[in-house]
Amino acid sequence: MKTLKNNNNERNYGIDALRIIATLMVVTLHILSQGGVLGNVQNLTIKGEFFWGVQAACFCSVNCFALISGYVGLKSKHKSSSLILIWGQLFFYGTLFFCVDCFINKEFTIKGLLGVLFPIITKQNWYISAYWYAFFFMPILNYLINNLSKDYLKKICFIIVILFSVVDFVFENIVLGVQAGYSFIWIAVLYFFGAYIAKYDPLKKWKKRYCILGWIVCTFLTILCRLGLELLSLRFLGEVAYETKPYSYISPLILASAFFLLNFFIKMKINGFLKKVVAFLSPMTLGVFLIHTSPIIYRKLLFNCMEQFVGNNFFVLLGVVIVAVLAVYLICSIIDFIRIWIFKGLRIQILLKCIQSKVECIINKILKIDSKEATEEKIDVNNRSKE
Repeated sequence: MKTLKNNNNERNYGIDALRIIATLMVVTLHILSQGGVLGNVQNLTIKGEFFWGVQAACFCSVNCFALISGYVGLKSKHKSSSLILIWGQLFFYGTLFFCVDCFINKEFTIKGLLGVLFPIITKQNWYISAYWYAFFFMPILNYLINNLSKDYLKKICFIIVILFSVVDFVFENIVLGVQAGYSFIWIAVLYFFGAYIAKYDPLKKWKKRYCILGWIVCTFLTILCRLGLELLSLRFLGEVAYETKPYSYISPLILASAFFLLNFFIKMKINGFLKKVVAFLSPMTLGVFLIHTSPIIYRKLLFNCMEQFVGNNFFVLLGVVIVAVLAVYLICSIIDFIRIWIFKGLRIQILLKCIQSKVECIINKILKIDSKEATEEKIDVNNRSKE
């Protein structure tokens, strides 16, 4: 995982904290949607609109991850070893849950095996697949951020927002290939924005309370848009329709929400005991994301797991949702903590870096590239292997 540092060469624990909060938000999204809460609560009721409001508040979480990648990636070395490590985690959890599923259901499928062996191509996790492909364009985006003038970058950002956010959100323009945000193009766009924030810090003069207020306002406007669509469709169509339209990763309001949330945590100073907690939990955030979104967990265990509680009163349902979110987060964190120690004990990370180094050498020979950085990294891996 990349080191997060600010201009004073100190680790930015605010960004680590945002990783944790964003992961909790993602878990909340899946408990409410895949868990069956949103699909079973009645529209235009206090209970129903409240939980759709929580969904609106959390929907910017995935955008936050991609913005963080750009914010951190601009000042970090662009190493393909990070991709290999992510693949290693995907393969580990894919193999683990595939074996568990085969043992429980006593059923072996070729499709499941292919998903384990080729998790990126088969899109076992859409975000990781999109990030994987966007990764190869990140050096180009870094070059643009570092070499183009600030005014020119502002114009590019404006054009990108209009085309990929506003136009595609309103008209669902399939030509641009954004796919409502479920694509490597959108991840690359967010990376570009995150890198721009790292370079120029457009909200440098804003206080933290203004940033969090911006997130609240965007969330509130998203809720109002949903409510407006519900009422309009009910009046003119005779039924509730299009109410989920505002809930899109490419929505200008959702994009702005992530932007304000990132800037809030950039400015946050974390010290003392909280700093230790954040430092401990942050390395497991990717694991939490991968575990609970793995096909077996997401499609079987989480599917309609909350449906039986929807009929209870508001406070009981709220309590069950909170407990479920925290339970999923903590259990997945414990599992990934064990995985980290297994990887350390077996020196898996060193092995993956050796594989990455060999692959890069082969590619460099084919393309006739003399990479000084690749050579230095190979020497470093060999030295660590001898320890």
